[in-house]
Amino acid sequence: MNYDIINILYHKKVNERNGRKRKDMKNHAKYSAFVLAFIIIMQIILVLPASASKTNAELPNAYWALQKEYGEAKNNSDYKAIIKTVQKTYDLFVGTAKPETVADKWLKNEDIELNILTPYLLEAGKAAEALKDYDEMTRFYELYLIFVERQKMRWTEAQRINQDTFMTPSIKTKLTAYNVDPVFFTEIPPDNTTNPYTGAKFEPRNGIYYGSTNPYKIGPLTGNPVTAANKKTPSGALVYVQFKKEKVSDFNWLFEELQEKTDIIELAWNLDQKYISLKTAANETTIIEETAEYLAELGSPILLRVAAEMNVWNPPANADDFKKFFIAVADVMHKKAPNVAMLFSPNEGSAAGVTIMDYYPGDKYVDWVGISHYYQYYFKGNKDTSEFDRTVYKIGEYANPLRKAEEIVKLFGGKKPIMFSEYGVANYYNDLKESTVDWASLRLKQLQYYIPMFYPEIKAMFYFDSAMPEPQNYALHNSPNMNELYNKLMRENGIYLPKGQDSSEFIYAKLDSSGRAVKSNNVVINTYAEVMNYPSLTVTYSINGKEYAKSTEIPYRVALDLSQLKDGTHNIDVAVITTWDKKQQAKKTIKVEKKQDYVILYDKSITSTRALTKMPVTIKLTAIPASSKVIVDGKEVEFEAYNINGSNYFKLRDLAYAVNGTEKQFEVGWDDKKNAISLISNTPYTPNGSEMSPGNKKGNKTPVLTSAKIYLNGKEKQFTAYNIDGSNFFKLRDVMQVFNVYVGWDNATSTITLDTSKSYIP
Repeated sequence: MNYDIINILYHKKVNERNGRKRKDMKNHAKYSAFVLAFIIIMQIILVLPASASKTNAELPNAYWALQKEYGEAKNNSDYKAIIKTVQKTYDLFVGTAKPETVADKWLKNEDIELNILTPYLLEAGKAAEALKDYDEMTRFYELYLIFVERQKMRWTEAQRINQDTFMTPSIKTKLTAYNVDPVFFTEIPPDNTTNPYTGAKFEPRNGIYYGSTNPYKIGPLTGNPVTAANKKTPSGALVYVQFKKEKVSDFNWLFEELQEKTDIIELAWNLDQKYISLKTAANETTIIEETAEYLAELGSPILLRVAAEMNVWNPPANADDFKKFFIAVADVMHKKAPNVAMLFSPNEGSAAGVTIMDYYPGDKYVDWVGISHYYQYYFKGNKDTSEFDRTVYKIGEYANPLRKAEEIVKLFGGKKPIMFSEYGVANYYNDLKESTVDWASLRLKQLQYYIPMFYPEIKAMFYFDSAMPEPQNYALHNSPNMNELYNKLMRENGIYLPKGQDSSEFIYAKLDSSGRAVKSNNVVINTYAEVMNYPSLTVTYSINGKEYAKSTEIPYRVALDLSQLKDGTHNIDVAVITTWDKKQQAKKTIKVEKKQDYVILYDKSITSTRALTKMPVTIKLTAIPASSKVIVDGKEVEFEAYNINGSNYFKLRDLAYAVNGTEKQFEVGWDDKKNAISLISNTPYTPNGSEMSPGNKKGNKTPVLTSAKIYLNGKEKQFTAYNIDGSNFFKLRDVMQVFNVYVGWDNATSTITLDTSKSYIP
């Protein structure tokens, strides 16, 4: 197919857009080449501030010898000596004090130590990095970031922008790149409470819309044969039209066929400033209104992306002009085209001196937020890309998807649904005639698996499956390996929504200190792991010292059958191993609490603000005899229970567990001094806590009437209880009165209902 036709009909001057982007990024490259040296020089120049409270003469005498040592070590590029001297200087100036406290004091008093030590710490970090001592590198870089944050407060605004745009992101990229810290996710059924959801127009409750440019053969378009033949068909497509230069309605032939093949269409309404000025675009009311009327008549859900990537135009767009234009379009669309959602879509990285938020029109006008999101092995085809540029722009070995997508989620997560308006992974370099498919395959796997796990706020992803006249090629259809990989990743991952499906097959649930409950016979674990410069990893899962499973493919997914484990607490030890040398790079433990048919999985290294997970066990009343069901907050729960003299009796700890995670939660324990059960309200329940059971011995299942003491928040309460098999069983209504939980009864179904959202009624 003639490329010009495709470009005219589908991509609409995207090459001009990328030309602007290339020029802008080249300017960045030239600029950032001397930024590192500039910042260090500035820090050294500032060693002798005129208004310093502490002068050179007041510095400790020992410092001058260290200064000489440091100079000699620098001149000789003696990395070990640099580290040793910087450590001595740090010990002399800071000692065992908290670095944050010392840095704050130095900033306030304008003491000279701040300007001396800050560049020293940077040099020590670089020296440790050169020695491949990444623990020391991390320590010195983290200290540097503390001190430079204070030091830059004395700089000019331009100097601070340089630091924030280049040096600080570079250091942070390295800190995360060399930190091997496995993170675990399980898979749970979709529900309406777990995943982030803002309620925006067309936002899926669970799952991700996916699609690309040109996925189907329509009219003169060639389409992507592998995508089109996939059994799982994309839920979306991406179309480009130039504002004013072209009429959206002229592409009715394309839109009408796409609306039959997809659920949602992203319409990129680009603006070519050579044809029309952004400053006057808001005045084109006729075009805006006619387009709104056409889209309303079309009826398909539309994500309307207006003047995208404005933050990297060359020069960057005027923020006021952009907002005025966006608001003008939003006002008309919201009024005349209810099937149109407004998409604010900057580039993922802004040009120097501007930020994404400079252009944000406001919540009232924006329905979705998207970014242009691209991965490159070489920086715009430059094989000699410096490491500094690779870290700043997250290129090559530093192109980790989680770091690249982090900023937009921090800005808008939980406020607006987020999408990758267009994204791609460079798999071939046209000028170099070099394939980077192996690297691209790794990044594409990481991107498609880990983005949904870490950032469930992202609800749509549209791949830029187009070959462009630029150094790097992102297209899938030009590479059989990349094409099949992309389709395989979409086909096999139930998080991505095909046409006609409004909810994903499952959702990813991150393991943390609150726990996640899953069926014990199918415990799915996905592991995020990356070891810098080691793409091939093996992740093993062991229980009680025995290897249960392993995986060598991202996301290192395993499905474990733990139904045969005894009820109680167990450990799953997860090891991350570099495949080629069999070296263990990291090891973490997943705590497992098993109870009957379910387990709760914990990663206690990650704190959470979520309530502790309740065991969603379907429970049968084991009775003498008891035949009633118990429904807790809408879910059937199984307890060991006994019906004695017409009343149901339950274990106190079971009932405390049932209301855990609500405002009425209780901790259950045992008070040795008072020889009584201790109940503390508004305190998270601790699984497997101690609760002594006086009055009967384990093994004796004959109910023994006992008068059990309970101290509720320190005050004594006394209840009639039966001790069976070493445990105390309490009357349900007595306990629910203490917990202040509503108890209901349905004669027709013989069902007890506990509702923690309501109060107890006598």
